[in-house]
Amino acid sequence: MKQFKAFLKIALSLYILLLAGSPIIHAQEITIKGKVSVEGKNKPPVGVITIYEVGEADYYFILDGEKIITSNHHTFVEKDGSYEFNIKKGSSIALKGSGARYYPIKKTESLKTSQTKDFVLKEISDVVLANKVLRKNNPLDQSNAEEKKFDIHKKVKLSGTITDSSNRPLKDAFVQQPLVACEDPWTTSSVVTNNDGKFNFNVQKGSRILFLKTGYQYQSYEISSDTIVNIKLKLENPF
Repeated sequence: MKQFKAFLKIALSLYILLLAGSPIIHAQEITIKGKVSVEGKNKPPVGVITIYEVGEADYYFILDGEKIITSNHHTFVEKDGSYEFNIKKGSSIALKGSGARYYPIKKTESLKTSQTKDFVLKEISDVVLANKVLRKNNPLDQSNAEEKKFDIHKKVKLSGTITDSSNRPLKDAFVQQPLVACEDPWTTSSVVTNNDGKFNFNVQKGSRILFLKTGYQYQSYEISSDTIVNIKLKLENPF
């Protein structure tokens, strides 16, 4: 019996050594880089242009067994129109800008090698804009005040709790970055609160953050440093 125990101890030690010496296998990454310009102008786009990896999440939740991505792995286009993005081999990327200035570029082909890939964005003309306020607040040739405060290079930590006016935690409330696109066409980069109304979200410095839930009045704050917030949402007036 003692010999058997000694054998097990030696075998376990060898197994641990083998594990320690084994390389950790990660999905192979490739680098996509290039320039983004505006059709007919040979100029870089203005505003915040998000490039995101389709199907790859920074944040998500599970609904009825389905993975719902609320914030994709992403990067941003620089002011000179350049970008560089590390993605998984075989992934696709997409582009979308803030301010309703340009048509989005939907999912590319599967990208299997590091490469240079340029994009040309087409402007949305006034003719097709149902709401002219969008064009007034987001001129084609300049960034608005909110976009100018948005720092594409620095992130800050945002955390906290969302409750109703009676201090009851609100589950599945959204904490949203309106300027950061994601693959859901109806929303932007966001996280949702847990059963206790709590959330954690790494956001871009200078972001305006929305706190919202259906049936409640939303709140909005600019976040410029690591911040803990306690948000109370009031019910919307039904009348």
